[in-house]
Amino acid sequence: MPEDAHGKTYREQHFEYDALDNVRRLETVLADASANNVTTFTYNPSDLTQLINISHSRSDYPAPVTLEYDALGNLKRDEKGNPLHYDALGRLIGVTLPTGQRRWHYGPGGNIIKTEDSRGPRWRYHTGGQLSCETGESTQTRWVLAGNVPVAESRLASAVREVMLLGTDAQGSVTTEAKDQIQTPVYGAYGQSQPGASRLGYAGVLREEDSGWYFLGDYRIYNPALMRFHSRDSLSPFGEGGLNGYAYCAGDPVNRIDPSGHSWLDWLLPAVGIAFGVMGAVASFGALAAPAAALTASYITAVTTATLSVVSLAADVASIALLATGNESAGRILGFVGMATGLASAAPSIAGAAAKG
Repeated sequence: MPEDAHGKTYREQHFEYDALDNVRRLETVLADASANNVTTFTYNPSDLTQLINISHSRSDYPAPVTLEYDALGNLKRDEKGNPLHYDALGRLIGVTLPTGQRRWHYGPGGNIIKTEDSRGPRWRYHTGGQLSCETGESTQTRWVLAGNVPVAESRLASAVREVMLLGTDAQGSVTTEAKDQIQTPVYGAYGQSQPGASRLGYAGVLREEDSGWYFLGDYRIYNPALMRFHSRDSLSPFGEGGLNGYAYCAGDPVNRIDPSGHSWLDWLLPAVGIAFGVMGAVASFGALAAPAAALTASYITAVTTATLSVVSLAADVASIALLATGNESAGRILGFVGMATGLASAAPSIAGAAAKG
């Protein structure tokens, strides 16, 4: 079962939203059958997209939290009170954590190229716009991607290299980690999870150590605990982020992803392309023969099953087009019920994808 941001295992969560896609109320049904926790979110009257207060109904949850923003609309402290530091462009460059300072450095292209903390500096390298490697003074981590899908993680430390194979769900989140043992990370609706063995997590993005945040597109921080961004979309309110520049995926994180930090996508569309990427990875599995030899038959079966499940999405492309024509039955099957605004904006892309198929 998943755990919430406060370490409580739960069975269900019920969300209530306002017209701007802000989460107003969250009811968590705990696994131990004790009283539900109700979290209430309050927003700034002068800027209805800025979250300014969080309170809980249960006494064993944190005390009410007040959030503040700078003149550019950036969160000044996170929900735990850790100070956040930004550059003149509004990009996060540092955070003061109980474990010490952590800093990020950006390259000319806008990507994060270096991080610094108590463990020393580490440099990040990108290939085709995707993070592919991080090196420290005596460590190295590499990621193998099939298209945009992570399939393996290789770590070198103290002259010893370890290889871990990764399995993902349709959103790209790492849900299977196979090394000495198989681990299966679980996520809440907004990506909240406990750290897994892999450095990658929700939507296949690098999980920042010590905080659990995600830099989406190396552009701004997404915080699963707050279920929103720390900074507003630079293109909002009239650009890609829409009216609510802090909301993640317009209030529908189950059916959407936001890899760029600017605009959401229906995960079903990239999943069709992902299917062929995964097929290519399986076809070239010989390149990972050594680590693959350590896999159990059950994991190989799991990888094959996951691959076939994703590939089956490609066969449904024709039925996706029915969404654009108002076929509500097909819409329900594909999990798009209640997404009126999403359907309206996604219909052209869906129709185009079907036509090309």
